[in-house]
Amino acid sequence: MSASAFRPAELLVLPAALLALALAIELSGANQNLFIALNATAATLPDPLWAFTTIWGDTLLLTACALPFAKRQPQLPWSILIAALTGGLLVQALKLGFDAPRPPAILAPDAFHLIGRALKRHSFPSGHSFTAFAFAAILIRQLQPGMAIRGLLIAGAAAIAFSRVAVGVHWPVDVLVGSALGWLAGYLSVGIARRYPWGETLAGRRFLLAFFILLAVALAFERNGFASTNWLLDLVAFNAVVFGVLQLAQLMRTRRKEIS
Repeated sequence: MSASAFRPAELLVLPAALLALALAIELSGANQNLFIALNATAATLPDPLWAFTTIWGDTLLLTACALPFAKRQPQLPWSILIAALTGGLLVQALKLGFDAPRPPAILAPDAFHLIGRALKRHSFPSGHSFTAFAFAAILIRQLQPGMAIRGLLIAGAAAIAFSRVAVGVHWPVDVLVGSALGWLAGYLSVGIARRYPWGETLAGRRFLLAFFILLAVALAFERNGFASTNWLLDLVAFNAVVFGVLQLAQLMRTRRKEIS
């Protein structure tokens, strides 16, 4: 089977399981109690560990990490942009539509462990969980790694998703639904990118590089409430801008050679 083949089972099994679990938790009324139990368990580990883990669900951070690989994998930024424009917008629409209160808006401060800012609105679904699973799905479908790497990517995405409960800003149902939507959006975005390969044209690559460079610059000014991680955001942003500018300059030279 070719690397680009569509695999319905690979697409549907994981999100179906996540959504089924989310529905079971919601219908049983266990969402709040489960959050308290999971949050308390996570609190046995150091706060900096969860702060470091949760920032990897930041869209700007992950897009900046993808930028240095745009030359070898031009379809990667194109797939990421498609996922952001489809699933990402859906997640934001759901957040605004439901406007569900987060744990800090419902629970007493001594009832759970909070790390970072006490966010109170737009809880459902989890955007960080969406981003983590979207990136994992994009990498898995596009790069077609072995089972060990696939497992590591999914485990990493799951850790990022769980960290939203650990830092005290999302309910378990938020995380499960966000993860399911992220996987679907990431997997399908690669198929769309292959069907409409504009992102692999010279004009598309130049645009995407320039756009992702701007996102990396924005990352340098982002502060997410975890002061101990600011150095990492700045480091990733700096390297992404450098690699992005070098790749863009090379593409510009390629264009001038074609014209001459």
